[in-house]
Amino acid sequence: MLKRILKTGIIIFVCNALVYTPLLRAEQLSLPSGDLVAPEITQEIYEQSVPPDSDHEIQVKVTDDVGVKHVTLYYRVIGKDEYQRRTMQKVEKSDYYKATVNADEIKPPGIEYYVQAVDLAGNTLLHGYSFSPLSVKIDSAAAQPD
Repeated sequence: MLKRILKTGIIIFVCNALVYTPLLRAEQLSLPSGDLVAPEITQEIYEQSVPPDSDHEIQVKVTDDVGVKHVTLYYRVIGKDEYQRRTMQKVEKSDYYKATVNADEIKPPGIEYYVQAVDLAGNTLLHGYSFSPLSVKIDSAAAQPD
């Protein structure tokens, strides 16, 4: 009796596996990627101040041994709690990504930000951190007439 129940259970399991296997996506069946290296982020030009009522462009170079999936800029007014998020756009035929923070979003004393890069395997790297961001202050001296 026990053998018959066990045999029936195995048959039901195999039949269900054969029925539902085509519904699974191929990536669910694949082994984890061999890409264990996170992308690299460098910022060649880092400006510490911006003139009043001016946009501020942030540009970073992102490289990866396999490929970059996306790069995101997180920014906020200095002293605020929540970061805004903006997808950085790839500069054509290069490893550079850029995003512009509009002048109306830059309130005194300035903004702080960090950048997140994710590669095709999901490896992530930050340039700056939410708890220790990079900052750009409004240049009050530029507002003063000579």
